[in-house]
Amino acid sequence: MKNLIKKYLEESISPDEQALLKSWVQQSDENRNLFEKEIIACDARSEFDFDIKVALERFNHSISQKRSAFKVRRLNIIYRYAAVFIGIGALGFMSRALILDSGVKTENLIATAESSQDVDAIVIKLADGTIQILDEDEEVGITDAQGNLVASKKDATLRFEKSSSSVTELVYNEITIPNGKKLKLELSDGSLVWLNSGTYFKFPQQFISSKKTRSVFLVGEAFFEIAKDKTLPFIVNAGELDVKVLGTKFNVSAYEANDAVATTLVEGSVSVCRDLVPEIKTVLVPNEQLRYNIQLKSMTKEIVEVTIYTAWMEGKLIINNLRFKEILRRLERRDDITIINKAKNLDNEMFRGAFKNESVEEVLQTMAISTPFNYSINNKIITITNK
Repeated sequence: MKNLIKKYLEESISPDEQALLKSWVQQSDENRNLFEKEIIACDARSEFDFDIKVALERFNHSISQKRSAFKVRRLNIIYRYAAVFIGIGALGFMSRALILDSGVKTENLIATAESSQDVDAIVIKLADGTIQILDEDEEVGITDAQGNLVASKKDATLRFEKSSSSVTELVYNEITIPNGKKLKLELSDGSLVWLNSGTYFKFPQQFISSKKTRSVFLVGEAFFEIAKDKTLPFIVNAGELDVKVLGTKFNVSAYEANDAVATTLVEGSVSVCRDLVPEIKTVLVPNEQLRYNIQLKSMTKEIVEVTIYTAWMEGKLIINNLRFKEILRRLERRDDITIINKAKNLDNEMFRGAFKNESVEEVLQTMAISTPFNYSINNKIITITNK
């Protein structure tokens, strides 16, 4: 079992081996304790301290950061969250699982969306399991299984009903934004959230004061304008990072395909920490960005031009010393296309520039002027080759 635990931590465990380990862990408290001890022993070799109780508690609302969980199929973002078998998120390199309060898995959500023959639309899953397909330009009311109005969409904003003092149970809604789409939300506390293409967002239907915080979960990219509440700090869980604020404006980019999570502050202040070492915080002031390297487990902070990192809200594509492969990923998300790059020698070439309403072909044409390459377009598939 020690060997299986080691393979689990290294993310090299097979499905059959994971099922075997899961069964063993669930057989008894003794097995569970042994499993925890092995994780702690492994963590002792890392540079970070580990609090098993904190990790177990946090797991209930943690989301998977397993690299293989995020895939593109038929030009649509498909989120597949691996079912991690025990409530623990001990190490930064461990996969973390999304526990859906209603018991409905994300696979079912996507299957329902596909069966609606509208797989390019925004998918909303309410806390009670109700699923609705939402058009970007549609004005509509969203009701739960009992017919109660939960949210309404008007003037390009999806607004969730204000909190009621009678609500005592914390339940979560989920929204999946496919490539080529964006959505603006107003949460029940009045906070505004702009969700970028290819993003998954999980948030409480109503915030509850007894929970002491307002916590949400993000895979992808979002801009936040948080309503001030000194009694309830707002926390964005973005993979291995927590971004904590009282009331401010900031951008978080946490796409699973990227090698870093970036928090860029526009207004106010935020504190950022690794979720398992909350005592070590980094505070940002306006125009600062913190980048957390997922592989190296390291943080760097620098002064940036914030408009570069918020331009996506206005449909702009600003390239500021970005690598070729990262630019291609952004184009895929923005335009809902697939780009096959056969010129791998270009992957790490750096580019600068800004585009407003240019098509993907116009962007590629401009880039090819400075670094020559060929490309062909077949429907929504673009293939790049060396010239």
